[in-house]
Amino acid sequence: MTLVFSTMALVLVFVLRADTPLLLGIAVSVPALSYGGLYTLFPAATASFFGEKNFGLHYGKKYPMRNFWRYTGVKLKEKKKLINLN
Repeated sequence: MTLVFSTMALVLVFVLRADTPLLLGIAVSVPALSYGGLYTLFPAATASFFGEKNFGLHYGKKYPMRNFWRYTGVKLKEKKKLINLN
């Protein structure tokens, strides 16, 4: 997991220095390809953090809560834009 996060961090720093479309395309594609790697590591990280006894309970909560916070974050962002415009 550290390797995947480190790779993504290095690429994000590299994006700041990308001055050609080819370099920018490479810099954007590396995190996109690493995204699936993160989802293969999440079950192991959840089991390690919460223990195997509570794995099913906590891993089952992960995906619905992720979708809830995506929706809530968008709504809060829209509300903030409306407040800032007035």
